[in-house]
Amino acid sequence: MRRLCLLFAIALLPAFSLLAAETEGEEKDPRWLAGHEYRQWVYDQNFIGDQNSNLDPGIDFIEEGKIRIHSGRVYFYDNLDLAMQLGRETGFPIAFYIFDHQCQTCLYRLGELYFDPTIVAKSRKFINVYVEVPKMRPRLSKLGISNSNLTVQFFLPGMRRLRVLDDAEKENLSHTYDLIFEKYHSLSPEERMKPPRPPKQFRMSPNQYR
Repeated sequence: MRRLCLLFAIALLPAFSLLAAETEGEEKDPRWLAGHEYRQWVYDQNFIGDQNSNLDPGIDFIEEGKIRIHSGRVYFYDNLDLAMQLGRETGFPIAFYIFDHQCQTCLYRLGELYFDPTIVAKSRKFINVYVEVPKMRPRLSKLGISNSNLTVQFFLPGMRRLRVLDDAEKENLSHTYDLIFEKYHSLSPEERMKPPRPPKQFRMSPNQYR
C-alpha cells in the first residue's frame, strides 16, 4: 500500500511542478507587483496620521496642511467622506478613480500610469480618491458616481459632476486634467460649491391616463 501511494505521488509531481511554476511566474510579474505594492501603499498611508514617523517621507502637504501630495506618485485618498470634506474646506475639485479589486488590468494601470511625472504633477490640482469596487458600490450610486471600472470621474467641490473619462491612459488623462482645471477656473467660488442637481423625475401627462 505504501509503495502504491509513493508511485501515485511521483506520478503527480510534473503536474504540481507545472502549477508551482505558473504561480511563481504570476507572482513575479513586475507590473502586477508594482500595482499591488501601490494599492497596499494607498491603504497603509491613509491609515497613518500626519505626524506619525512611519508616514512616507515623500508625502508633503498643501493648502495649509490639509491636502497630501507625493513627490513621485499620485497620492490617493481612500475615504470618500474625507475627500468630500477636503473639497468643501479647500475648494479643490475631486477626481474619483474606479478600480475593481479583482482586476489585473487595474493593477497594471495603477503601477504604470500613476508614477508618470506628468500625471503626478497635474494630479496635484485635485483631491484624488482611490475607489474600490465592489466594496464601495452601494455608496457610489448614492453619490452619483458611476461604478464603471477604470474610469476617472471629476466633480466640483460641491459634488456636481463635470466629466467621466473612460479607460484612462496617459494622453487622455493628462488632457482631461487640463480641461477640468480650465473649466474649474471659469467658475465663480459660489458655482464651484453648488450641490448636485436633483435627479430628474418622470412625470406622466394627465392625457396619458385617458
